Amino acid sequence: MDILRQFKKEQAKARLKLANISTTMDLYGHYLKSADKEAADRLEQVYQNITRKQNEQAN
Repeated sequence: MDILRQFKKEQAKARLKLANISTTMDLYGHYLKSADKEAADRLEQVYQNITRKQNEQAN
């Protein structure tokens, strides 16, 4: 997971044409963190829906 996070940071740095990753994170780090949280929340919803459906089928 850390590799993927680092990749996203490096991609952002390259696309924004900033000199170093710390500048990128200082300016845009909160956006990357909120996007990661949103993705985690959506995956949790999917997992919960699958689990609920499996439980309903078992009963």
